[in-house]
Amino acid sequence: RLRASVVSIFSSQAIPFDTEENASSSATGFVVDAEQGIILSNRHVMHPGPSFHKATFFDNQEVFLQPTYYDPEHDFALFRYEPSELTGIEPRAIRLTPEKARSGLEIRVIGNDSSEKMSVLQGELSQLDRNVIDYGAGTYNDMNTFYYHASTSSKGGSSGSPVVDVAGDAVALNAGSAIRSSSSFFLPLQRVVYALEHVRQGRVPPRGTLQAVFRHVTHTEAARLGLDPGAAAAEGVDLAGTTGVLIVHKVLPAGPAAGVLRVGDIVVGVDGAAVPGFPELFGIVDAAVGRSIGMRVFRKGRFATLHATVQDLYEVTPARCLRIGFSFLHDLSFQEAAQGSAAVSGVKVSQDYGGLFRRNHFAERTVIHEINYQPTPSLDALMRVLRGVRRDQPLVVK
Repeated sequence: RLRASVVSIFSSQAIPFDTEENASSSATGFVVDAEQGIILSNRHVMHPGPSFHKATFFDNQEVFLQPTYYDPEHDFALFRYEPSELTGIEPRAIRLTPEKARSGLEIRVIGNDSSEKMSVLQGELSQLDRNVIDYGAGTYNDMNTFYYHASTSSKGGSSGSPVVDVAGDAVALNAGSAIRSSSSFFLPLQRVVYALEHVRQGRVPPRGTLQAVFRHVTHTEAARLGLDPGAAAAEGVDLAGTTGVLIVHKVLPAGPAAGVLRVGDIVVGVDGAAVPGFPELFGIVDAAVGRSIGMRVFRKGRFATLHATVQDLYEVTPARCLRIGFSFLHDLSFQEAAQGSAAVSGVKVSQDYGGLFRRNHFAERTVIHEINYQPTPSLDALMRVLRGVRRDQPLVVK
């Protein structure tokens, strides 16, 4: 029943952009809206920069894919294809049911594992509150979400596969795996469902940020920081039935939460609502873009209400690049700034194949903050500075 709805995706990105290198790859996607021709896969499959994609259905029919939406933070993306281009098959949308995920649920991962079409891997959901995978610096890393864990031994090619229950409903999205073990890691679908509803209606999903990174810690760890469940209950936060709380892990300089939140703060509520996990917290944040929210936090033995204005996440997500000879530059993203706990400011050199900056001993992934002693906090600012530079004039670059 599902084989007509799962596709193999070939992707090719022409230049490095944001967290992704220029490369070609094969992965998986699946139909989530058959009438509109919408396919769900991973962000790292779509690539955030200029790229080419095609999908191959089970009967070997190929269609071109139009990148429609990738999430600035989480590892999912939506493509579109033209349903009328298919003949002889009628893919059915695989239903997204995040509410069905539970520990002990029997699952199947259906995709193109190791580039083998329609591989079916079986397993059982175990952990539902794992923090995100750390793939290392200089590459894409998800943040501010739970991940699910199961031992399905999925490998390359399974990225973007549906994780389905025995009824054939998707309960998660395959996102990554551990090379030296059978562990596989899945993205929950709450924010996917949210984004898909907006895309179906031709809208861009509102996404907010505090330019902070949160992590989930156990109640035992929270107790070491002084948080007593009884004290939390007195604040209207019932921790019974939860496995932990959210703690501030990073706060980026000059962001909305700078000077408000501190590393180690435990966030228990926002605008009077309890936030025991990521879905509750970021459901509120996404709905509050451009306005102030009140966060109830526990810090050094006391509760306090702190206020910060939610920023539009797309404002700190690059969507264009500048080419100078063989050099490509773009705005530094929140994604990469968060890896170094740096301010989202400056212009990143994403590629420099023997170009302008390589001759001057600059390496790729350099962030430019000044040219000729003039600040370049953004790509627009950098272009304004360069327009005033004469040909063959030396550049002083910070």
